[in-house]
Amino acid sequence: MTQDSKIKDLVEGQKNVYVKNCEIVETKGVENWRIQGKPIEVCNATIRDDTGEIKITAWEGAYHKLLAEAKKINVENCFCKKISSGQFEGELQITLGKFGRIVETI
Repeated sequence: MTQDSKIKDLVEGQKNVYVKNCEIVETKGVENWRIQGKPIEVCNATIRDDTGEIKITAWEGAYHKLLAEAKKINVENCFCKKISSGQFEGELQITLGKFGRIVETI
């Protein structure tokens, strides 16, 4: 059984994150990274619910819904971690990982 979360209640290391009725605030477009020598596409965005905002990272084919026309999404089966480098180092983010998904609601 899953339990819906609110962005303000998310904590580092939390797994099985489900946040409903999120608005896509901003997308950074697709970046090309290399992980363990393999090319990979990544999309970073910011989403919000009625309690706050958080960054979200989606890999490979999962990011397309962040770039779509949808303004509202549900985030399902993701996890939270702190950003490890760059301008936003130390901030909490949602990562889709292997099993997470984005579902368009509008």
